[in-house]
Amino acid sequence: MTHSHRPRNHLLRDFKACYNCRKGTLVMSVSINLPPTLEETLRRDIADLEQVAKESLLVELYRHQRITKHQLAAALGIDRFAANDVLNRFGVTEDLPTLEEIERQVETIEGKLLR
Repeated sequence: MTHSHRPRNHLLRDFKACYNCRKGTLVMSVSINLPPTLEETLRRDIADLEQVAKESLLVELYRHQRITKHQLAAALGIDRFAANDVLNRFGVTEDLPTLEEIERQVETIEGKLLR
């Protein structure tokens, strides 16, 4: 009988969330299991790996409209101007309408002009 066990370092994409209460505030901790060699390489190349990972996750949530800019700033402990800087570093442009939004605006304007 053979057992197929995944190696421990296979947990690269295994995110575990745990919740802790601190001073009455619910805090979420996320841990990411990386292969030791990858972690060593990243820690050599990135001074504050935990902060970069936190920013990356929050920016991705913002990009997908799961959190607001205010929530992004609060989670990072920064003001809205610093949040703009973080978003710019990650190449996030905001307040630009999507193609669908522009097309809807054009249809609305055309509809009003044709009345």
